[in-house]
Amino acid sequence: MNEIKRLLDEAKRKNYEIIMMGDLNNHYDLFLKRKQKGQQIRHTFYSNGNNKVTSSRIDYIWTSYFLALQLNNQKLYRPNNIKTVHLMILNQFFAQKIVGLKQLAKLKQQRRWKMIYTYDEMTDENWLTYKDKTAKLFIDEPQPT
Repeated sequence: MNEIKRLLDEAKRKNYEIIMMGDLNNHYDLFLKRKQKGQQIRHTFYSNGNNKVTSSRIDYIWTSYFLALQLNNQKLYRPNNIKTVHLMILNQFFAQKIVGLKQLAKLKQQRRWKMIYTYDEMTDENWLTYKDKTAKLFIDEPQPT
């Protein structure tokens, strides 16, 4: 559990979008209650299903808020070639904004930024400043011969 927490903390620091899911054999609601009361957290794992709880919700899925907003469709699927009591979840996301984030992340990794010019918002003063700074660049830089 500490390793999962460490990885999630690191992902948050790096502004990653996160989907975490698992068959955690856990009762997250009880965990939260104990944590809020300051009680010791029991790290108990029941591997053979012999716990004394009659009904158990063992599957959890957490996602970052942005990805939750991009969820377009979700379906449950029962795989034929895998013996399991679990269903597969197929998620379909709106990709346009997610891909846009990937492109921006790639630019950041390369320490490149895109510049957006809004010509219709330029004032005469802005154009003069632009002209002066551009001229200074060309005057101060040695020109190839």
